[in-house]
Amino acid sequence: MRYFKNVIFNYVLMLSIIFCWQSNANAEGSRREPADIGTLEQIKLDVKYIIETPQGMDKKSYIALGTVLGAAGIMYAEKEDINRQFQKNRTKTTDNIAKYVKSLGDVFVVGGIGATFYSLGSLTESSREKETGLMLAESLIYTGILTGIGQFVFAEDRPYEGGDMHFLKTGGHGISGHAAISASIAGPLNRQYLQIEPDANEIERLTKYTGKLVVYGIPFLVGLSRVNDNEHYAWNVLLGSILGYTMGELVANAHQKAKENNVSFAPFIQDHTKGIMVSFHF
Repeated sequence: MRYFKNVIFNYVLMLSIIFCWQSNANAEGSRREPADIGTLEQIKLDVKYIIETPQGMDKKSYIALGTVLGAAGIMYAEKEDINRQFQKNRTKTTDNIAKYVKSLGDVFVVGGIGATFYSLGSLTESSREKETGLMLAESLIYTGILTGIGQFVFAEDRPYEGGDMHFLKTGGHGISGHAAISASIAGPLNRQYLQIEPDANEIERLTKYTGKLVVYGIPFLVGLSRVNDNEHYAWNVLLGSILGYTMGELVANAHQKAKENNVSFAPFIQDHTKGIMVSFHF
């Protein structure tokens, strides 16, 4: 019951914060309208973009990937020492903080926020809010799928179960689902409401930088809570966070690409000439 209350509390809290960002973005006039295509068509384009992205990885991308995998490998090798240090420093205070923070990575919190935005956007005919809901939902789903695959491949037992590693087995915990889910919201929310315009004043910049700190910092806190609770090793949290961040950014990039490649049609009337004007945006 207490965990359920924490889920509701964090859902309402995050929703309130995001609505504040949304209101500020609308007041600034920084409208980022979605591509004028249907939801299913957008999803198809997003999936295609995500699948094709690894084929276009450059040298910097491979270096970044190698760095993450290298760090995860080192943390895996030292997982027991790192875990013992966390448990040694575990206190009642860290446990209480972890109880509240953990639910920020709950699928019902993130999924609920996405569903709320999509529903409200549809009811109020607000295209950007509807797109935000779709982006959050897509990022959550794709992150969940890849997390499930990763947990099957690296089917590690939880630390309190002994931490033995198994491969290609169901019920594993090699990637932190809570860390991944909490990180999946960062890209969409940052792209939709926290972009800093060139003419933004100091207060607007400070507000949006603070917002970025929140959306990109939440997974860090969620990850710490999972290690504190002895539910995951540090390397599980690292992989989960990176996976969620990556999927969120890919979904945001896919939507941006769809806007840039959007084709619009409009009536054309000039003098005695009538027709349809086709605009291509690349």
